[in-house]
Amino acid sequence: MDQGNYLEVVDRIYDLPGHLLGGTEVFVPTPEQRLERIRVTREFLDRTVPGWREVRTVHVAGTSGKGSTAWMLAAMLSRRYRTGLVTSPHLFDIRERIRIDLEPISREDLVRVFSDRVEAPCRRLVEEDDAFALRFPEVILACAFAHFLDVGVTWAVVEVALGGRLDQTNVLEPQAVAITNVSLDHMHQLGESIEEIAHHKAGIIKNGVPVYTTEGNGTVLSIIRQEAASVGAPLHLVRADAGPGGTLRFRGTDWTLAMRGNHQRHNAALGLTIALDVAGLAATDCRAALATAQMPARFQEVRPGLYADVAHNPAKTRALASTISEELAGRRTVLVVGMTDRKEAPEVLAPLVEVADAAIFTRSRYRGTDPSNLLAAWEGLGAGVAPAQVVDRPREAMETAIELAGEGGAVVVTGSTFVVDEALNPEAELLEANALYVPPGEGPE
Repeated sequence: MDQGNYLEVVDRIYDLPGHLLGGTEVFVPTPEQRLERIRVTREFLDRTVPGWREVRTVHVAGTSGKGSTAWMLAAMLSRRYRTGLVTSPHLFDIRERIRIDLEPISREDLVRVFSDRVEAPCRRLVEEDDAFALRFPEVILACAFAHFLDVGVTWAVVEVALGGRLDQTNVLEPQAVAITNVSLDHMHQLGESIEEIAHHKAGIIKNGVPVYTTEGNGTVLSIIRQEAASVGAPLHLVRADAGPGGTLRFRGTDWTLAMRGNHQRHNAALGLTIALDVAGLAATDCRAALATAQMPARFQEVRPGLYADVAHNPAKTRALASTISEELAGRRTVLVVGMTDRKEAPEVLAPLVEVADAAIFTRSRYRGTDPSNLLAAWEGLGAGVAPAQVVDRPREAMETAIELAGEGGAVVVTGSTFVVDEALNPEAELLEANALYVPPGEGPE
């Protein structure tokens, strides 16, 4: 498909209300409006994508690890079933948000399903109620389920975009709910306390639907338990232990994981429990899937010595630091870091001090924090921090880091999704689209 035509459709996907109603609307909904948007989305799906409720789903929420958990679970399910996957945000191309058996929807299918199954019905329905001008998150969900039905998906794993209770994905009536963990992130949207954020995550729990979690914080568990009890949802606490050589020790045996790091053992155990106990998969299928399932930009070795990891909050940088210590011990490690302007730099950077031999701070074009401020925050962490510098553009920062790491060294590009995108995206026009078409109210992770 012609790149220009594809990007024209991408523009309509990002701002369908602007195309249907005239003028771009920056819509940041109140909680009441978010609940109304869930109702509108459910009604739209019922009217225009009949049969969408027949797809068996697993709904995944959490502050950290929900994307990795969803990816590994989808990998396991796809060994036996046609499996859909919905995740956010995307890294290089919007198509990554909708996958079949882990492969992104094709450009042709995305254009077709949006134009025929979503945009055209929206045009008809806005004549009776302009609320049916679906906004970006709702468009993605509608496109996903329309495509899932077109290609015969049996199971779909759906990652919450933000929070849970008021998220557009909360239209689901799932077979299982997974909550990875809860920590402080996106406080400007979810609340300033761990209790408020846990309330949002627990909001995806449904009547009688089993809930699985690896959360160990007593305060958070109390909130999850209360929500589950209030709707008669069985709650299952999942335990993950470390096996030899980076494996997961689970139910008496060791499982090899493609995704590295102790935190990924927890994510794998959560997905594995649902695959075995809810979907009824054979252990042999799960074992084969976990040994090869690698989600992009989760301590992914892009090429020898170059890693990408979208660690953007303190919990994630703690996990990244642990993984670097485990996987890159003895190698000179240079970090390339960029963050968005809503992150608290000292808290996010602090875990990385012990694992960096050098650091380069950079910024994305979309809402990137001034890298000189990141450098100041880094140097403010103490006299023992590694030498650091500023290189404004992510790709140039990465190239500088490769030179600094030298032969046998390692470079880790981390921080916001947009920084990883700008450092590694092979397609310049898609990179430009990502910088221009950020959905109002969503923003990068």
